[in-house]
Amino acid sequence: MSLKKDLPILLCAVCIAYLGFRWFEFVSDPQPQDFHVYYYSVQAHEQGLSPYSQPNLAKVSDNRVRFGFVYPPYTLPVLSVLQLADRATSARIYLLFKTLLLFALIALWWSWVKEKNFNTLAMLLIMISVGYYECVYRDFRHGNISTIEQFFLWFGAFFFLKGRLYLYAFFIFLASFFKLALIPFLGVLYFIPKKKGWLPFLFGSVLFLSLQASSYWLQPEAFMQFWNRASGLTEPGPLNPSMMMFSRATFGFLSIEVANFIYVVGAIYLTFVFWRKTDSLKKNWSFSKPSEETLMNLFIGFTLLYTLIMPRFKNYSYIMLIFPTLWILERYYTQSEKKKWLFVLLVAIHLAAYQSWILVFILFLMWLQKDFSMKSAAAKD
Repeated sequence: MSLKKDLPILLCAVCIAYLGFRWFEFVSDPQPQDFHVYYYSVQAHEQGLSPYSQPNLAKVSDNRVRFGFVYPPYTLPVLSVLQLADRATSARIYLLFKTLLLFALIALWWSWVKEKNFNTLAMLLIMISVGYYECVYRDFRHGNISTIEQFFLWFGAFFFLKGRLYLYAFFIFLASFFKLALIPFLGVLYFIPKKKGWLPFLFGSVLFLSLQASSYWLQPEAFMQFWNRASGLTEPGPLNPSMMMFSRATFGFLSIEVANFIYVVGAIYLTFVFWRKTDSLKKNWSFSKPSEETLMNLFIGFTLLYTLIMPRFKNYSYIMLIFPTLWILERYYTQSEKKKWLFVLLVAIHLAAYQSWILVFILFLMWLQKDFSMKSAAAKD
């Protein structure tokens, strides 16, 4: 028996057992607070009450709901499907649906993995189990829609790698259906050579803007209630390990204005650094078709930048970082399994409020430092 060979298999088994235990824990007594918001928001809306008012939701839910609705009014008809069953049954079906989407995500991510072995699988399962402040667990426990968004985002990435740019734009539109903040992923299309990304970008933008405009036109009061509610959301520390909150925690002793200014300057600088690196790639693509590896490198870099500069990025949203972490570690530490495991350990063990954001910053520095096999499809022929 070899510990080096058998330990990854044991870790895989432990992670699967842990995830199974957590899943049955959720199913046996589903109390997802975000799901309750969705479920009772539909009821409040049907009764002529504003779902953006927490007292209204508390009234229709017998005080089960502690938050107001935070999504656009056009999402309520979609969420009305939750009313087809009682609350507990609907919560279990919702959980099962999210579980199937998570399985699909894992299968997709695994198809992109470079070294398909138990060592890599163990790293992936550890990050899914407890990585980034247990982001997957928190998404399922709270009943948030983060897994659903990530499904559309990463399957959109699949179409992006295949050159199906209109499908990519459509999937980004779907990903931003509930949380509008994902629409910046259309910006990846800017880097497609010979301006082939502009029409798909326009297609996705028109879909998104038309939906928002029609929602405002049909329900102006409800849309403004949504906008005021969503724009006022701020949570500190581990609940929202974002760059803006990190800046306020670090420089807030000077003043909030100074901290916000440092955040804005930092975000602009990181965006400029990303643009400089990727713009040089764009010029090199003028006479060749980029490979899937190059396109994935671009998408991973954009994902890291997006995570770093967003003013609000909840802890469960770090599901977005699970595959980029594995992808970069596979390519950056090609000769050192120990360094890979050390980074995975840092991802798995939560020690500080803004640890997740700091780890993503380190990944971004790794991404900037190395080109990760920037080859064109033409060069491979």
